[in-house]
Amino acid sequence: MDHSKRGRIMNKIKKFNTYLTTLDAEIFKQIKKLAAKFNKEKNDLLEEAAQDLIKKCKNQESYLIMSFFLRSLATKCV
Repeated sequence: MDHSKRGRIMNKIKKFNTYLTTLDAEIFKQIKKLAAKFNKEKNDLLEEAAQDLIKKCKNQESYLIMSFFLRSLATKCV
């Protein structure tokens, strides 16, 4: 399934926002390897990482740091 069709289907199921960001080249390379290894989309892995960060930060006082990190992490993988 091409990415544009997948995107239209996913937007009907769940509300998504698109964010563009810059990632360290080595981090992105590792994300690509993990996506291939687990047969997942890169974006799904990034979303999972963001969800894990939210859980980790939930009990911490500084939501400002979490928000900044999430904005830098979120991306649309094409």
